[in-house]
Amino acid sequence: CPAGKYGNGTTNASTEAGACKNCGNGYYCTGGTARTACPAGKYGNGTTDASTEAGACKTCDNGYYCTGGTNKTACGTGKIGTGTGKKTEAEGCKACDAGTYKTSQTACSACGNGYYCTGGANRTACPAGLYGSGATNATTQAEGCATCGNGYFCSGTNSRTACPAGTYGNGKTDATTQAEACTTCENGYYCTGGTNRTACGAGKIGTGTGKGSESAGCKTCAAGTYKTSQTACSNCGNGYYCTGGAARTACPAGTYGNGATTASSQAAACQACGNGAWCTGGTARSTCSSVGLCGNGATNASTQAAACTGCQEWLNSCTNYNWDCTHDCSVSACQWRCEHRFGVAPLEVRCANPNGYDQTGNWPWNGYCWCKYNSGVVTKNRVCDTSHDTVQC
Repeated sequence: CPAGKYGNGTTNASTEAGACKNCGNGYYCTGGTARTACPAGKYGNGTTDASTEAGACKTCDNGYYCTGGTNKTACGTGKIGTGTGKKTEAEGCKACDAGTYKTSQTACSACGNGYYCTGGANRTACPAGLYGSGATNATTQAEGCATCGNGYFCSGTNSRTACPAGTYGNGKTDATTQAEACTTCENGYYCTGGTNRTACGAGKIGTGTGKGSESAGCKTCAAGTYKTSQTACSNCGNGYYCTGGAARTACPAGTYGNGATTASSQAAACQACGNGAWCTGGTARSTCSSVGLCGNGATNASTQAAACTGCQEWLNSCTNYNWDCTHDCSVSACQWRCEHRFGVAPLEVRCANPNGYDQTGNWPWNGYCWCKYNSGVVTKNRVCDTSHDTVQC
């Protein structure tokens, strides 16, 4: 048989066709009955009538091992090639290291964020409720995966989604869905997403639930009202005025509330304390008469001392038109009359004769001599002069 063929076993053939057949893939034939398999580390290149090793055989590829002939076996699960021309699995294949996984017959790649690899063909994704820790060569779940965290939900692998605007995290740290992770933003607050939940600021109240921004979720209390909770503005109240917002301002000392409950200015809310009283602010107003005193004329007093003085009274020294009042109604005569009648010098005197002539020019009562004293200083009939006041005596 010629080169490239070998004897087919027939012993009495009379022709080449009857005696010979093609050498076959993975073999080379030099003629006659000689047929040699490709050696270990090589495999048949597909040629069926090769007469030499070079014509019949190809070096075993990396990622495979070849035991000879047509045998070419890929490195198994989780194993990659160590090089070309390898004769056995032990020589030609190696396992991927932990933290990597097989991506081709010749390469192991880093496991990647959101996965962990124990070494071999497969990588395992972080389960729902967890997400990638950032490690790219993790060998365990604990190393490769992190808890999703409050304000987020994780569907697995490296998926981590923040609670959307109008909601905020409810505290659950391993949620797998939005419904499981997020709570609707309450009235009086606005939520920009994630864990962010911010109360409406000073003087502002909520407009409703599920608001994703301050402008959408908060409004300022109107003038004449003030903030009393995250959801309510209340009337300012008597003794106060409100420009709108968080605070109300009390009527200042020396004034008090005029009864208005929705005033937006001091002028609209407050009035002067008035003579005979003192006001410490707001609705507080105390009278001098309540402590046995009289007003001193001040109308905006903030303390008792500033508002009150001892009371005074005018006493009549001539109850019957005797000669002191009808014949000598002068200031000096009245001064003498007051001292003589009541035993104490008066603070002030005023007299008028019965004909209407007023020595002071402004006292309305005629025919009397009047004496001004602090209240309680004298007893009206304490001294009696029989020579001048027989009626009283």
